[in-house]
Amino acid sequence: MRAAVNMWSVTLVCLGLVTSHEAPAQSPEAAFQHKGPIRSIALLGDGATLVTGGFDSAIAIRDIRTQRDLKVLRFHDSAVTALAALSGDCFASGGDDTRIAVWCGQSETPQHTLSGHRGPISALAAGPVSASWDRSATVWSGGVAKAAIDHAAPIIGLGWLAIGTRLVTASYDGEVRVTRVGADATAARLLHRSQLPVAINALTVGAGKILVASVDGHVRRLGPELGVEAEIEIDGGPLTAITLSADGRTAVAAGIRTPPTIIDVVSGKVVRRLPATGLPIWSLAMSAEGDTVFVGGSDGVLRRWNVHTGAAIGNATAPEAEPLPTSDDHPGARVFQACQVCHAITPESGQRAGPTLHGIMGRRIATAPGYGYSDALRKLDIVWSSDTIARLFEVGPAAMTPGTKMPEQRITDPADRQALVDWLSRVTQP
Repeated sequence: MRAAVNMWSVTLVCLGLVTSHEAPAQSPEAAFQHKGPIRSIALLGDGATLVTGGFDSAIAIRDIRTQRDLKVLRFHDSAVTALAALSGDCFASGGDDTRIAVWCGQSETPQHTLSGHRGPISALAAGPVSASWDRSATVWSGGVAKAAIDHAAPIIGLGWLAIGTRLVTASYDGEVRVTRVGADATAARLLHRSQLPVAINALTVGAGKILVASVDGHVRRLGPELGVEAEIEIDGGPLTAITLSADGRTAVAAGIRTPPTIIDVVSGKVVRRLPATGLPIWSLAMSAEGDTVFVGGSDGVLRRWNVHTGAAIGNATAPEAEPLPTSDDHPGARVFQACQVCHAITPESGQRAGPTLHGIMGRRIATAPGYGYSDALRKLDIVWSSDTIARLFEVGPAAMTPGTKMPEQRITDPADRQALVDWLSRVTQP
């Protein structure tokens, strides 16, 4: 399986806290549900164990064959943004808290942790190798940072073109690089570089194939020297996740408004689209056999689909979201649709994965009753208004609210920002 790695820049979400460390046994259709969007997925080396990471800071480990939860781990202080299978029964997790943890066997605590990045972890690969919104990628060896690769913009994805020797990195500004890594993991030499004309949100690498998913709704297949070999247009707008089968013949991409879309990589053709359930989609992963795609929904539900037939596997159901005003056709309501899984807008709905937005206008940051904010947010001098909320999604949470648990993201269209704040001003008034 190739685990998907992605970042996106259109919608808002927030995350909450996990309260349990180990899930009880349950029926196959009652698997652990994240409290907020599923941000990362990885399949471990035995091919039968699936790991998911959520905006709720939880890491859930499942037996694929029985769909039973083995355990739920908690280490990160914020969203678990990246996962990667390592050798044996080990895997790595990375979070918005900038930390990386290496987990092995049945332990409920990390074997060791890796620190050094100054921004949220955006991607992980075997090694481990890590990428961050601090614009750097790091090759680790023996728990020590070795080779470093720097981009001019946040790195959103990485993967091995040749395990241990040629590393592909992609940054949000459209740059893709292939770097040779030395045998001792200390040398890094640029081999190829390409500048695409559009921002990249996701990257997947495998079987000699390099695929990037972009904000313009296209998947581009790049050659080993990073020339564009094919462009596949997928309707629906910005893409946020992509995964590739082990044989490199089938890919699945999804996005903000784009359902999981199956692509024949060789022909560059769209084969079929799966139902638009759990949008926006943040994470995808393919089974080792390439016949099943795992889809992480914004509703916290992990779904499985047959790649060849498009049929659903199992019967996962999502929690009911708070309905938006039924007669409201305001464009801001459309922007907010992805937010309602994590944010309530009425007082009776209370707190969710994120704090309620009821009464947000004129409210000082980190003061909604009953929600656990970080100390860093409590120290900020911000009062939420149409201007400050618009500014938050113009520059991104990391720039405006350092220390937030909220993932790095922006609403790039000024009209969408204005529509959102206009709508929130009206519907969240006490």
